[in-house]
Amino acid sequence: MHSVSDKRRSANATRPSLNALADSENQFVILGNRLSIDFANTTTASDRLGGNLQTWDDLVDFLFATRLVDRNRSVSLKQLGRDSPGETHELVRVAHQLRDSLRSTFEAMALRARINPSWVHPINQILQLTDGHDELQELIPADRAAGRWALQFVAREQRLEWLLAAIARSAAEIISEGPDAPVRICANPQCGLFFYDTSRTAKRRWCSMAVCGNRHKVAGHARRFAAAADGKRRERPANRRGKT
Repeated sequence: MHSVSDKRRSANATRPSLNALADSENQFVILGNRLSIDFANTTTASDRLGGNLQTWDDLVDFLFATRLVDRNRSVSLKQLGRDSPGETHELVRVAHQLRDSLRSTFEAMALRARINPSWVHPINQILQLTDGHDELQELIPADRAAGRWALQFVAREQRLEWLLAAIARSAAEIISEGPDAPVRICANPQCGLFFYDTSRTAKRRWCSMAVCGNRHKVAGHARRFAAAADGKRRERPANRRGKT
């Protein structure tokens, strides 16, 4: 026979801890300037910036990091993954399909190539399955301090696809901008992250100046230093021959 304390421990063991959830915001680096672009970036390797979204918990962590759900909802959604794994696994499959389509679409837009209609189909499917409304929101404390508001799509929570509705809506808005939409790929060939260029000159090159931009500067400095050192080594034998 189990004691009350045993039951409490057992229940707590299956519930995601708030401490673990607090770290989820650090799993994904949000730098694409548009929700759907940040979502497309979650397929990168673990040593890159975007983060790696593979599981249901990863999806919930992304939703929490982008403020689509709050802390309490994150906890309940992670518990849902343990209570109804079949349902949540299916949504992860749909999320991966959506992400693949977004990556193909954004790559084509960045290269000014044609968007294949088959890439748009997963976006339309989610838009068809979800109802909702637009709502003015203050997204972060800094917005409240500055008096800034943003128009956000709020999906009606009828089925799990509502969790992807705002992402699909974001993608649809970018695609509808047409070929002049400022979708870019980081100039670092080892990076590959997308971003929406909101810079004043519209000539932003790096996903993050602090990371890829700085690496480019360091690599350029190293190349120049190596070239200068190599030039000095070649001059020394010539100088010796001139003195004899």
